[in-house]
Amino acid sequence: MYPLKFIFNLLLIFFNVEFQQDFILNFLDTSNIVNIMLFLLTLITAILFYYFTRKEQWISLYYEFNKRYAEIRWKLPNDILFDDFDLSKLNDENLMKIMRQYFDLCSEEFYLKNKKKWIEKELWQEWHKGIEYYMSKPAFKEAWRKVRNNEDYYTGFIKFMDGIVGI
Repeated sequence: MYPLKFIFNLLLIFFNVEFQQDFILNFLDTSNIVNIMLFLLTLITAILFYYFTRKEQWISLYYEFNKRYAEIRWKLPNDILFDDFDLSKLNDENLMKIMRQYFDLCSEEFYLKNKKKWIEKELWQEWHKGIEYYMSKPAFKEAWRKVRNNEDYYTGFIKFMDGIVGI
């Protein structure tokens, strides 16, 4: 009830100068000051909650993506990053499943960076460098050529990867 009285008094001040003195006295009323302080405290709490929740979500997201990357990397053959990797090994469905997992991870990172704006610029630059490094390797280029049209990747991501691979 007091906040409504406060808002009403604010409106009155604009319409009638005669209420100014009464408004100031009502404004300085202890209950209004308490309401204003409670409002400001609530506002500050909400802002801090939002900030820390976003930070916690970002840390969780970062941890999850790094965990998934590590799991994928450990499943890949040790020599897959070598330029003389035997590309016929890409006919192995298990290896292609792992490669698709990597491309899916890249697609999610790209989506969260470009569509949701959840990935910070500095982190994306690091991930982008990593994607470029992997996609410069013959095995990853060939695997991408095999899956790019067979998966449900959206157009923006396909163009991004094709630009890196040179398709």
